[in-house]
Order: sequence, then structure tokens, then C-alpha cells
Amino acid sequence: MVTYQKSGTNEYRFVNYLRAVNEVTKPKFWPIPTIEDIFDTVSENNPTLFTNIGIKHAYFQVFLDDESKPKTAFTVRRRNFRYIRMTMGLNNATQTWQRLLTKVLSDMLFKSAIVYLDDVIIFNKDFSEHYKHLQMLFQKFRDANLRMNGKKCSFAQDEVKYIGHILSKDGIRIDPSKTEVISSWPRPKTAKQVRSYLGMANSYRRFIHRYSQRSEPLRGLLSKDIKFELGESQESAFQDLKAALLFPPILRFPDSSRPYYLQTDASLEGISYILGQTDDDGRKYAISYEGRGLRPGEKKWSISHLGCLSLLTGIREYHVYLAAAPFVVYTDHISLKDLQSLNVSANNRLERWALALQPYKFTIEHVQGKKLTAADGLSRRPYDEPGDLSGDEEL
Repeated sequence: MVTYQKSGTNEYRFVNYLRAVNEVTKPKFWPIPTIEDIFDTVSENNPTLFTNIGIKHAYFQVFLDDESKPKTAFTVRRRNFRYIRMTMGLNNATQTWQRLLTKVLSDMLFKSAIVYLDDVIIFNKDFSEHYKHLQMLFQKFRDANLRMNGKKCSFAQDEVKYIGHILSKDGIRIDPSKTEVISSWPRPKTAKQVRSYLGMANSYRRFIHRYSQRSEPLRGLLSKDIKFELGESQESAFQDLKAALLFPPILRFPDSSRPYYLQTDASLEGISYILGQTDDDGRKYAISYEGRGLRPGEKKWSISHLGCLSLLTGIREYHVYLAAAPFVVYTDHISLKDLQSLNVSANNRLERWALALQPYKFTIEHVQGKKLTAADGLSRRPYDEPGDLSGDEEL
């Protein structure tokens, strides 16, 4: 099966359905740098300048050997074709690319450069040193016949976004966009909005000392016999719980030694996706919260399609975490289980989504909505109408 898929840069890329060959492909393993090692390296070097390098059609820059080419064969209009370069969707593409970049930049890694999947950064303490290492990188790319994407490069910056965090001369901090959906949560105006907010907070109650007492002023607003009024004590409880959600132990840095999970939900108000992990006591904590409202066209979709949209958008947003290792998706939309085994000729939209999921290794676990209160609350909080398409909804 072959189709064109729109990318986030408003360009089209040629992709095809590779489930059959992936099912019989022996996995390859190549070490991906741990996030802890990356952060430690940046902290130890105390850099003041950063360059982020984008790669042009990264996987297509890798040639397939003669034995592999026939295994990528596909048919278009009664004609047979096969790839001569590595394409997206092949099981071992991510590991192969990491191995290539590790070899090309081997003597620079963890000294002045870091490669994490398709994200490359150069970092130094001063401009002359930075200029020297950029020249080294350019020459290594020329020797390896690798091309950069100028539109995705930023040179000699005071700070850069990298793996969901902001790196700067002042240190490392979480990208504010990963928590903005919580920090900007508007004051509830109805009991329904309070219920959504408490559903979010209640998911992490085991981390919040004296949760029952701290949430009591808001829970009192849910009584049918009480007039809804957000007074001083309710406002204080609202802000108190919000602060708890934005700091440890609920919100933490990612730990590369632990598997990730993605919790998703969709409602007629919006979609949500939470990236997290589980601690030694079996408690789920958050790494990033995100969500958004629905565009006019999306409001006409079925709830099952909106559930798929939340999954695809979440995976796209957290690609740097989820591309390298298996993860679990928790959702109350049981129809998502069908997306991985979909007959891709059935529906154009679902066809594109099934193709987009090919590079990722995950299992879907259905959870009752009443137990998925964090993502459920986020999908129902008030949102402004989102702007123009950014590419993810075109998958």
C-alpha cells in the first residue's frame, strides 16, 4: 500500500505500508544515549552557545544493501518498485540512523556534540571554539555525504529546545510548553469544570500530602444544594493543587531506565495526551501534560476518530521519547486497538494514521474512563480554538 503523507513542514513524503516485512524482521539494537547522560554532559561542560542541526530527509540518506532492497518491494498501478534507500516505517530504521550518526561524529560525541535520534546539537563555551567545532561537523557531514536541512538549523544560540527541555548557559529546565496546559488552566466557572479539574488532580493524589483537606473547598462546589461561588478558599485550593501538579514528585525529569507510557483521551471539547513513567512503588508520575481544543472540522468527527487523533498527536509531540523504545498507551477508546491491525484500504484518514504509527512499538491497554481521570480532565478543560493546521492533523 502506498500513499503520500503531509509532514509538519507542509511538504509531502512518500510512504508505504510495511507491516508484513516488519513482522518478520529481526530487531537490531544500538544504544541510544540516555537523557541523564545528555543532561550530565551539558551540565559538566557549562556551554554558553548551542547549535541545533536538522537533517534533510534523514533516513533516505542511508543506502540499502542488495539483500534488503527486494524486501521493500511494492506495487503501484501494476508496476513493481523497490527502495534503494532506507525508508520510514522499517523496524530497524531508528537504530540504523543512530548508529550511522554515532560513527560519523564519534570523536565529537559527549565532548562538543550530542546525537539523539534525529536531533543533533553542538555546544561550546565561547564562539571561537563553537566555530571550530561547527567546521568539524560540516566536514564530517561532507565526507559522509550527509545533507542538513537549513530550515531546521539554528546556529550559535543562547538557548535551544532539546528533548523536551530548554538548554542554556543558566542550566536545564523543562520546556514551558510541556506544562502550559496546566499552568494556564482557567478558573472554573461551573461545577462541571471543577469536576474536570479535580479529576486531573485526583489521579496524582497519592503524591499530594493531605490531598483530601487541600481539595475540600473545591469538592464542596460539587454539591447540588450549594450555589456555585468560587470564593477565596476555593481560589486558594485551585492554585494550590495547580502548583502541586507542576513540581516534583508529580512532575519529574524523564528517567531513561524506565519505560514510558502515553495516556490519551478525547471529548467533544478537546484532546489530551500525557507522557509519564512509573516509580518503584507503582505510582504513575508525569513528564509532560499537553492538550488542545478542537478545530471546527474536527468537531464533526466521530468520538472514535477523535480518540485516534489524540493518540497520533501525542506520539508526534513526544517523538523524541517514544521513538527509541516500546511504550504503553492507556486509553478508554477501545477502537484504538483496531488501528494497529487496520486494513488500510478501508478509510483514507485511518489509512494515513496507521501508516504514521509504523515506526513506533507500543501496546494499547483499554482503561475505563472513570480510571483515566487525568487525561479525561485535560480533554474537557476549557480551551481556546486552536489555530491553523501544523501538520499533525494531516497525517
